[in-house]
Amino acid sequence: MKTENIGQTAFDYYNNGYNCAEAMVRALNENFGEDEDNQITKFATAFGGGMGRTHEETCGTLNGAILFLGSKYGRVESGSNIDKPMDLAAKFREQFIESYSCTQCKELLDNFGPQENSIECKKMVSRLAVEFAGIIKKHNC
Repeated sequence: MKTENIGQTAFDYYNNGYNCAEAMVRALNENFGEDEDNQITKFATAFGGGMGRTHEETCGTLNGAILFLGSKYGRVESGSNIDKPMDLAAKFREQFIESYSCTQCKELLDNFGPQENSIECKKMVSRLAVEFAGIIKKHNC
């Protein structure tokens, strides 16, 4: 898959029943990951809808991207360097805020207003998948 299609891929996953976190992490894994069985999608499930569909916490799209960073660049030994995943997570969070002014699911939903079939959330997942892919490419990851 080419990363030019990552936004559409993320949108399609969300549109076909995955939640925001799952759609984001699944599209990223297909483009940049090494998890051939997509086990990471399981880990993302409960992050959807602002954690457990409560809409009270961080957007699942951001959580999914950060979860993906951990799967790809996270450490398994205490004391190992964590600069890459931490720096990329901070950069993506900053870009998320520049695009949407907040990271909390409820506030995002309020800003979107009424939406049919979560269309604004689906568009957001698509857009942010593209932005995240740009960050990964820019940092030669």
